[in-house]
Amino acid sequence: MTDIIMKCFIDEYTFERMINMSDVDAEDTESYEEFIEWNVNCLSELSDARKAWLIELCKGINSNYIKLVDEESCAEMTASNIYFNKKKNLCIVNPR
Repeated sequence: MTDIIMKCFIDEYTFERMINMSDVDAEDTESYEEFIEWNVNCLSELSDARKAWLIELCKGINSNYIKLVDEESCAEMTASNIYFNKKKNLCIVNPR
């Protein structure tokens, strides 16, 4: 079941953009492979209940059901991916 979650992790292109834009959470990561390894480790630390919740979230992301709303512009954006930051917080990404 974690394959559903793994498919939601950001791709290498997005990871590289985060590095290039000096994202605080990505700057200490040397490679995309290490970044994915970090995310897999974060995933493995979750309780079964939290993993089940995350699977449902990823199903919603994959089916374009989950929307993010920018409070400033009130614009709806489709959620596209996830990752765990250095504080092990779940981050939900919307496309550019």
